[in-house]
Amino acid sequence: PVAVGAVVMALITAGVYLSLHQRPRLTEKDTIVLSDFTNTTGDAVFDGALRQALTVQLMQSPFLNILPDQREQEILRQMGRPPDEPVSKSVAREVCQRANAQAVLAGSIARLGDQYLVGLEATNCNTGELLASQQVQADKKDAVLKSLGQAASGMREKLGESLATIQKFDAPVEEATTSSLEALQAFTIADRDTNRGEQTQSIPFFKRALELDPNFAVAYSGLAGVYANQGESEQAMEYQKKAYDLRDRVSEQERLNIVVNYHWIVTGNLDKEMEAEELGRQTYPRSGIWLNNLTVDNAASLGQFEKAIELGNEEIRLDPHQTGVHLNVASAYLALNRVDEARSVLEAGLAQNPDNSGIHAALYVAGLREGDQALMQRELQWGASQRAVDNVPRWCATIAAAQAGHRKQAVDAFEQISEAMQGDGLRESAAQMLSQEALFEAEIGNGARAKEIATRSLALSRSRSNGPNLLVALSLAEDTSRVQKLLTDLKDHYPEDTLIQSAYIPMAEALIRSSSAKSGSSIEILRPAVRFEMGVSLSFLPIYVRGIVHLRAHEGREAATEFQKILSHRGVWYIAPEYALAHVGLARALAAQGDVPGSRRAYQDFFAFWKDADPDIPILQEAKAEYAKLQ
Repeated sequence: PVAVGAVVMALITAGVYLSLHQRPRLTEKDTIVLSDFTNTTGDAVFDGALRQALTVQLMQSPFLNILPDQREQEILRQMGRPPDEPVSKSVAREVCQRANAQAVLAGSIARLGDQYLVGLEATNCNTGELLASQQVQADKKDAVLKSLGQAASGMREKLGESLATIQKFDAPVEEATTSSLEALQAFTIADRDTNRGEQTQSIPFFKRALELDPNFAVAYSGLAGVYANQGESEQAMEYQKKAYDLRDRVSEQERLNIVVNYHWIVTGNLDKEMEAEELGRQTYPRSGIWLNNLTVDNAASLGQFEKAIELGNEEIRLDPHQTGVHLNVASAYLALNRVDEARSVLEAGLAQNPDNSGIHAALYVAGLREGDQALMQRELQWGASQRAVDNVPRWCATIAAAQAGHRKQAVDAFEQISEAMQGDGLRESAAQMLSQEALFEAEIGNGARAKEIATRSLALSRSRSNGPNLLVALSLAEDTSRVQKLLTDLKDHYPEDTLIQSAYIPMAEALIRSSSAKSGSSIEILRPAVRFEMGVSLSFLPIYVRGIVHLRAHEGREAATEFQKILSHRGVWYIAPEYALAHVGLARALAAQGDVPGSRRAYQDFFAFWKDADPDIPILQEAKAEYAKLQ
């Protein structure tokens, strides 16, 4: 018994010793800052590429939290350093302290004859205490990435992650990225440029990466995202399809990203996109990208603004430096007429993303709502220095001019922007701008000009960029033959696209039918669009079309309900031309009910709103004639 007791005491003592001297591990709440690799090989191909590979490898982990590049760049600026300079171990330690993070993970690569030694070392950035280290040897240059992946997996375990998640989320780094160091180097530059908002500049580097490795799935998806953001949907679809075909060759997180982007860019299936985003949110609860996407879906497509604010604010808490999050939350605030909150969020976002064109555009709209001329001018000046596709403030000013009835000003701007986009080689974006011009002309009664502009737009592109707007424009202009041809094209080419199939095609079919039939069947056709009618991206169109259909059937009460819905929710898209035109629709609907006083007031509201409008606009002339006949 004495001997047994001594053994037990010895074990207890040893356990206490180990517990007191065991290096501390990280927790799920801790953040890691990555430094650039110390490269003593003299081979520049390792510069940047190894850090990128390590980032991808560690981002597979649902446990570890890597400081985002945007936050790191912001801190470097605060330190008076260029945001794109290599981050040494000592600089990373200061970044870590300023970010209130816990650890610095530094990498190194050295050459030993024909072999390479890859090292990783994690230290507490406040105390300098070593938390974990790992060294692996690569027999040749081509094996460096594989060895780095093995070292990263070992570090994940040493830093406190469970074996279960490491085994589940541990795609080899050469599969999660590429086996080509040169391709990874090019991708690293492209990824850096896109994170800075310099998307056009990133294109040749994405393409170089794909030349070096035609199976580089994440590079295909990155390039697709750039083209999609520029409005070039056909090129975006081409590259995203290739990424999707290679989705089983990447990490789980990247696979989910590719699936999300596939449904955003290729199929347009909103429900499948949101399903993948929810799965990503559950699998990687500490990553804000899924919340960012869901915020966009809820605000832009579904019009569920309270939900969008809830999701967006949760993302801001998780990752306030995620590109776009402030814009998405602010758009929902603006839709709910919470302008002060929107502006506060936008200014915070601008401080972190000074070249985000969407934020500048939203600030322009906020300035317009508040009558803040200085703010509006500031944003227009910013946009004047940008390429046409990035000058979103000017586009907003053009839509606002259309809403105010300044037709010539709006049309001239549409034409100039489209021409500039063509000069930049962005044919789809140019076609989309013309499609918006055509829609505006059709809405105000210039059917012949709407048809002419539609012809020019279709000569540039027949895609989801311009086709949806042209469907509605040509339907309003009663160009039935071309509507039918475009309907067939869009149905065949985008069979899963939610907004095309559930909103734009029903709008066109309802307008065509309503010209020669009662509203019943036409309204039934429009039923799928109800789910999306308050979405920012649709600019009140389903509601406006429903009002027109009821008017054509002489159903004044039902028409008045639709037009009043637009007038009661201007904040959803404050500069929408349909808001101004809804006054005329309401006036006509009330007249159809015999409510002469109400109709006169609605016409008067329209005339006040268009007090400075161009006098030769057909719908304005019609409204004046109709008003004069009211007794």
